[in-house]
Amino acid sequence: PLCVTTKKMKNKHILIFFLSLNLFSQDFNESLNYIETENQNCLDKGKFMYNCSLEFYNKSDSLLNVVYKNIRKKLTKIEKENFKNKQLKWLKLRNEKFKKINNQDTEQGNELDDLMVKNQYKSDIVNKRTRFLISNYINKKPNKTFSEITKFIPKNYSILDSVKGDLNKDEFDDYILVLRKKDEEKSSKYNENKPEKRHLLILIGNSQGKLELKAENENAVLCIDCSGAIHGDSFEKVVIKNGYFSIEYYTAGGNTKWSRIITFKYNNLEENWFLHKDGTEYFRFNNSENLNSEAIIKTGEEILTVKNFGEIQFEKFNIYK
Repeated sequence: PLCVTTKKMKNKHILIFFLSLNLFSQDFNESLNYIETENQNCLDKGKFMYNCSLEFYNKSDSLLNVVYKNIRKKLTKIEKENFKNKQLKWLKLRNEKFKKINNQDTEQGNELDDLMVKNQYKSDIVNKRTRFLISNYINKKPNKTFSEITKFIPKNYSILDSVKGDLNKDEFDDYILVLRKKDEEKSSKYNENKPEKRHLLILIGNSQGKLELKAENENAVLCIDCSGAIHGDSFEKVVIKNGYFSIEYYTAGGNTKWSRIITFKYNNLEENWFLHKDGTEYFRFNNSENLNSEAIIKTGEEILTVKNFGEIQFEKFNIYK
């Protein structure tokens, strides 16, 4: 039968571990790697696996506290307050994720095996935060340069637009790239239902200071001739702000014009981006003879929200439909 470590023994063991972290606090990555390896070795034995997961969570939580305190003692008063507020926001999100895990069906029944799996999930969330704090505050590495980003660009493609910002609200620099096929102005045949599609890549800065391709969609950006010969290429730019990103369009040619902004929002629990709003405004030249009147006037708008289109994940969004 599975047994549970007594509270007294557990607290003593964790206290010893906690004190050892203070003594060897200069290499927290090594400490984190150690407890992860120790946990895996314990699970591999196939015995007392609930105990393994419980001890793993307690050690993970202790390490996070040690790292947090180590960072705080090196900050100014104002920096400490800002750092504290950021940690409180994370704790709120952590509690939401833990609640979701508690209600999750692990397909392991309702006993210790189920709790073991849930402890593992919770430990992973805590350790992800610890790695972030270590990388961003203790072993902070320089941002990726543009030349390093180019490795994500496939052959025969070039960058149409690039923007840097925080896409998943983890305080790391992320990037969005919009890629165009070389000579797309010749090869794109939208009227023949053969558009030369543009790829939008989401590159996320991770806890190791590297970039990874998190999401990609070739149907998120209109092609060069999608708006017709009169209006021309309507793509304007991509904007990132606080976990949101928007793809913006504006038509330059013709007597009638339109602008469109398609916005995606990051979902913390799902760790993905979903369509948030799709808004189009319509304009035309003003025929008024009044010299003080606006040259272009708005004639209408269409604003669609989640109530209209439902839940659409970024990678499944298709602007052509």
